[in-house]
Amino acid sequence: MTEADTQNSKEDELSVEELMILAAGQSSRSLPFLETKVGNFVDEVDAALTDFVGRPVTTELEGSETLTIGDALSRLDESGTYLMSFSKEWDGELLIWCETDLLGQLVDTLLGTDSQKEAGPDRTFTRLEARIIRQLGGRVLAQFGSALSEVRELEFDVTGLEEPSTESHEWGAEKDCFVINLLISKEEVSGKMVLVLPFSTFAVDHEKLASEPEAPPEDRTETWRTEMSETLAHSGVKLKAVLGSTHVPLSNALSWREGSTLRLRSGSSAEVQVLCGDHSVFKAVPGRRTSGALALRITSDVELERIAE
Repeated sequence: MTEADTQNSKEDELSVEELMILAAGQSSRSLPFLETKVGNFVDEVDAALTDFVGRPVTTELEGSETLTIGDALSRLDESGTYLMSFSKEWDGELLIWCETDLLGQLVDTLLGTDSQKEAGPDRTFTRLEARIIRQLGGRVLAQFGSALSEVRELEFDVTGLEEPSTESHEWGAEKDCFVINLLISKEEVSGKMVLVLPFSTFAVDHEKLASEPEAPPEDRTETWRTEMSETLAHSGVKLKAVLGSTHVPLSNALSWREGSTLRLRSGSSAEVQVLCGDHSVFKAVPGRRTSGALALRITSDVELERIAE
């Protein structure tokens, strides 16, 4: 049976809705939402790998793109190790390819055997080392799943260190896939890591991953400050002028009647305190306008902060 026959047989088993989702996943190659989440994923991989190996590890994004699976796999050579993974929620496979020398260095760091292993792409791994590599791949994919938590809660199981079968329906050479290219560095050692995600794997969420990401909420802090400043600028404040003060015996105060005279210590041209509430905001000299109305001429700095209080 040819690959086309196998594909047709599998698609015959799908419902109309599933076929529509699959067709959408194969028709649109642009994935704006997924591309924005790649940045979040890369930011978290640093911490995950550093925590795993116990030494500082940095991750840089060298780019992400949509390719045919054939083109993507042709770029991966024998200098790397393949890690196949499966997502139950997506019901599909995902591939991690990583330079073997880098994987060896990370494993040696974890095991404390840095100086006991020869670096190189031809290195083979023991069963213990292969198990550690699968765990390392699981840490990376856990961060990928976390970055896509808005879409679906995803878990990935690294099934083995093997190349994908290009004879399978999912890994057909002409089908599309999304590729994430990373540069992983530990101290003076660095190497490439590549994630290959077939479109058919995430077909159920293709519409969301191909959508335009929502714009971040507008930061209204500056707008709020401007609006508050304008509101305060147009609000009124109550001022009162204190002409003077004096002390009198209580017996004198009790004898005051209409027409009594209260003698202040200050003269008519002395400065007076102008208050806003209980705060003195400036000094002024009293006088009269040509109309005869009382007026004050400010003679000191105005303490606006006190008015604002």
